[in-house]
Amino acid sequence: MVVKSMWIKRILFFLLCINFYMQAERFVYPVAALDDEAKEILVVYQKSLEEIELWIWNSITKRAVKGLLSTFIPAGVKLLPSGVGFSFIDEGRLRIKNFYKRSPKTIAIYQPISKITDINWISDDAFYFSAQEGSSYNIFSSNTLGEVQRCTASQKIDYLYPCKLNNSVFCITREKGCEFKIVKIKWALCDFDTEDITLELQDVLLTTLQSISYLHMLSEIEGYYLDYSTIRSSIDRQNLEFACCKIYKNETGIWQTESLFNFKVPSSYVIGKERDRLYESITPLLPNYQDPEFIYFVDVQDGQILMLKRYCKKTKVIKEINSFFKGCNQKLLAPLIIKNRIFIGFIMNDENINRMIDIDGSLYIDLPEISATADLE
Repeated sequence: MVVKSMWIKRILFFLLCINFYMQAERFVYPVAALDDEAKEILVVYQKSLEEIELWIWNSITKRAVKGLLSTFIPAGVKLLPSGVGFSFIDEGRLRIKNFYKRSPKTIAIYQPISKITDINWISDDAFYFSAQEGSSYNIFSSNTLGEVQRCTASQKIDYLYPCKLNNSVFCITREKGCEFKIVKIKWALCDFDTEDITLELQDVLLTTLQSISYLHMLSEIEGYYLDYSTIRSSIDRQNLEFACCKIYKNETGIWQTESLFNFKVPSSYVIGKERDRLYESITPLLPNYQDPEFIYFVDVQDGQILMLKRYCKKTKVIKEINSFFKGCNQKLLAPLIIKNRIFIGFIMNDENINRMIDIDGSLYIDLPEISATADLE
């Protein structure tokens, strides 16, 4: 009887494990193209929070080969300006992978800064980023040797989401009293140990008590950001709601803002349980502004279905894109846009598991694609 009881327990445990893996969703999304024609694309495949892979996917054959060993957990993947490799953040460590070398190179930073979640390349040898220093966030620059310089030095103000354009940096500042600003400061670097820096404030684009984030400047006169103040007052606990806003300088030289549209994302993917959460948080769900005519974004519809939509900048009309694909009820992620080609990430479950097939150590990935010129009428 004891032996029989043990076997029953083992069978039940096995069935629970099968049920867990069948229900768990997996995330597949493109992050960068290796060439102007988008023949090869870097694709992230998140199986779980502890198992994240980076694949190099051929958009013609639909076959993919591993771009990194499975021992790494890549996030914040960025192609180097020359295209010879890419960078990624592996559990807080900055690494560079050259396509012609077997192993990534680690950029060792010994200064007391942390929580680097995104970097922006200036050249193959230099990049900039925002990181926590003490109780505040400041903007820094580093080379591939890990020699860090600073652009800001504040213990009272957070400098977030930097966007360097020419000799200026646009960023969001957050003061301890919860006042947010979008500012333009001069790009000037000094030694990391410099404590007293006089910033050359070139412009204040916006001052608000609303919570804002994810600044993305397309030029020195036009950018976009997210307003997430509605989250605090929302009664919808299943979703997080954001407002996509435009900031621009008008013909008279005055900065203006405009709320374009609201969208929701499932809270489980951003702040939920481990088995449901995206490792890169909201990043794979952020709107894409690269198309000159449209903004592509995902939005919750009919419960938990993530619909891909596009907002026309000229007409201000929003249209759904899911119905353009077979199995239009699948959950889609924000796209990667390369010229007129739009590659779209998706959330894999039992219903669309045929979109990814393991073939002799390589993957067949049926990544959804549409043309930017497609008529969605």
